[in-house]
Amino acid sequence: MDRALTCENIFSIRGEPTQTLIAREKYIKQIIGTLREGQIPCVVGMSKSGKTLLVRQTLFLFQISSIWLFGSQMVHPDSVWRLLAQQMHIDEDFQRNPEQTQEKILTRLVSEEILLVIDDFHFIINPEHRLAVLLALKLVNERSGKSVVIGVKSPQTREIEYFNDLNGRIRSVIIDNWSIQELSKIALKGFNARQSTVGRLERLAYESFGSPFLMQLLCQIFCKRKLEPFLHSEGGIASLVEHSDPATMFEDVFPSATLSVQYGKLYSLLTEPSACEVDRKFRRHDNRAGNLNQLILYAATGKYPLGAMPYSDIQTGRLWHRVRECLAEDEMMPSQEETERAVKKMVGHYFEFYRETSTTFSRHDPLVDYGEGKFYIRDPFLLFYIRHSPEVEESFLG
Repeated sequence: MDRALTCENIFSIRGEPTQTLIAREKYIKQIIGTLREGQIPCVVGMSKSGKTLLVRQTLFLFQISSIWLFGSQMVHPDSVWRLLAQQMHIDEDFQRNPEQTQEKILTRLVSEEILLVIDDFHFIINPEHRLAVLLALKLVNERSGKSVVIGVKSPQTREIEYFNDLNGRIRSVIIDNWSIQELSKIALKGFNARQSTVGRLERLAYESFGSPFLMQLLCQIFCKRKLEPFLHSEGGIASLVEHSDPATMFEDVFPSATLSVQYGKLYSLLTEPSACEVDRKFRRHDNRAGNLNQLILYAATGKYPLGAMPYSDIQTGRLWHRVRECLAEDEMMPSQEETERAVKKMVGHYFEFYRETSTTFSRHDPLVDYGEGKFYIRDPFLLFYIRHSPEVEESFLG
């Protein structure tokens, strides 16, 4: 192993990982195949599932030049053309003659084979601005230019599919959350570990909630706290991982990782008295007590029963059963109706707070949501925080 390597550059949580890059070839083929057929790939997946990195990988592998624009930049109907003009260094032309410059931009995108990427489409809050972007994509496609759109699953992103002017021009590429096996490859590659150690490293993958970014963070912290002294020793990391006690090897890694995931204020908001439908405490299986909102979040992240698979979205009926499993045997159970009302009020409280206090809050990209009988926690880092933060555990009364 290169002696210049450190835990930070083996496992990268900023930018593209160089040592632990795992290619998801199925999606790369879908993206490039859609482009070759003259259509626009709309790359859709959950937050922090690696969508942007996947598109960058695809463009790099096939040596495709690109210009990247972002949903948060779309603050005016002409933002697409203005930003493209800036990147092509013809913004003065745009100020003098927007229509003529738009034609010049289209010509250059096609003749110079520059692909236009619209990332974070779901951050375009204004419907008029979204329409302007969709019309721009249509114009590029009509001239045989190439484009890619990236967004999370949201009403806005679905809007692309139903936009009549793009009918037949766009194809969804749905990115699944990473499997335990895919995430484990990051650890195996980074630790240069033997295949026989995969069972020990799967715990890191299990706690990553389908997110390669969270997996990189957990591997980096595990590496720094447990393995860094052995990075360059003979057979070091692979041997150490293989002979570590799986019951204790991660015991201080997960609480440490929550220090990098600051969701304490949001958790307090979701569980404060004004967010609660039911005004009483419930005792858990370990006799620690909390309100129903605390218990719902505790149950939804798969904290208990041990070994239960965590969910980012869960039917409220199923959630009610998970809440019941968390309670002490002699504790009075909340009803299924109470649990569903509690979820609705908690989510409503979240939306009301952020609408009143944040100028950048997007109704279409919430961290928690409720709809069609389901409770959603959309951010894997929030799931991880609730599951492992000492602050969350201390919020339950002993």
